[in-house]
Amino acid sequence: MKDMNDNEAIAIMIKVNELASRYGMEPYDFVAVLKHERFPNPALGGALDTTGRTILAYEVPPSDPSKLERFELMMETIGASNDTGLLIAEDEKIIKALNHALEVAPRARGRT
Repeated sequence: MKDMNDNEAIAIMIKVNELASRYGMEPYDFVAVLKHERFPNPALGGALDTTGRTILAYEVPPSDPSKLERFELMMETIGASNDTGLLIAEDEKIIKALNHALEVAPRARGRT
């Protein structure tokens, strides 16, 4: 099974922060973490084993109500549940979801 490498984890978190910025949030406004999805494997005597999928978990949403509203919109664009704050998939699929979200996210307005 494929395991998440540091380069993929960094790429995912950079995109998470870039997307948050597009929605007017700073990285300290919420807590997002990457975890390996694990399950009890009978072949290992019930010990936990990885599934090869990654969990992008938004564990703590923003406390500011206006930022929370933008956070929820951001969650919708990546396909993560507002209830659980989870996106579970292979690294490549998470990166694709974040790339798609970046394509449709608000852009900074230029000065005139």
